Amino acid sequence: MLLKDKFKGKWSIVLSLVLALVSVFLIFRFLKTKEREFSGGEPQRVVIAKTSLSKGISLTKDLLSYKLIPQDYIHPNAIPLKEVDLILSQPLRIDIKKGQLLLWENIGIEAARGGLSELLSKNERALTLAVDQVSGVAGLIRPNDRVDILGSFTLPNESKNITTTLMQNVTILAVGHETGANSSRLSSDYATVTLRVSPVESEILVFAEERGRLRMILRGRDDWEVANSSGVNFLNLLRKGEEENEKRSQRQQDERRKKGGGFKVYEAGREKR
Repeated sequence: MLLKDKFKGKWSIVLSLVLALVSVFLIFRFLKTKEREFSGGEPQRVVIAKTSLSKGISLTKDLLSYKLIPQDYIHPNAIPLKEVDLILSQPLRIDIKKGQLLLWENIGIEAARGGLSELLSKNERALTLAVDQVSGVAGLIRPNDRVDILGSFTLPNESKNITTTLMQNVTILAVGHETGANSSRLSSDYATVTLRVSPVESEILVFAEERGRLRMILRGRDDWEVANSSGVNFLNLLRKGEEENEKRSQRQQDERRKKGGGFKVYEAGREKR
């Protein structure tokens, strides 16, 4: 009987200790939650200037840093660190001091008081083209992006269809009425894009738009290379398709070798290594 009472006494002590630890843990969590509430919530990383920056400078990662700010105290137009890639290569609209918070409205092309014309240099023109969700890259184009422009036509007197690259590396001045670079806030529901072109390029594009169908293809931020192509028609479609598939396969294999991984290519039921 005494042994049983002693055993019960030990378990009562253990249970009391467990309950005490649970209570301490719950109190600690409660206090931490209240602490976060009083301090403005969970800290978030936002983009700041790593050094003093001058108006017009093109932003790169080495010029930027981040700062932890409680959620409730973050400026509504602050740029989250996770979206920093959206502002790289974009020009700065104003002078920024070291450690100063960057806002979306501080970044990108600015339509000055004189309007869009102040963004154009000598012998440059602003040309607006109509786009839809397909020809306008699903509404994902943003000011300062660069695009190539494809044209599809039926050649007169030949009944021959052709698709060819008309322009490369064309800069976007505006999408719809927006000229800013607040890329994550801009609407994707626009029906026009405005391009920076030369007088002759504007003639080519207007003629092509009237005689055929145009489509824009978005370029990578650091891709300035001019591609060579003679266009595609029904006579060379299959041949060019096979050639490009081979090139793509080779690029993918090279990329995987650089990463140190193996690869497998399946061809006509056979596995190649």
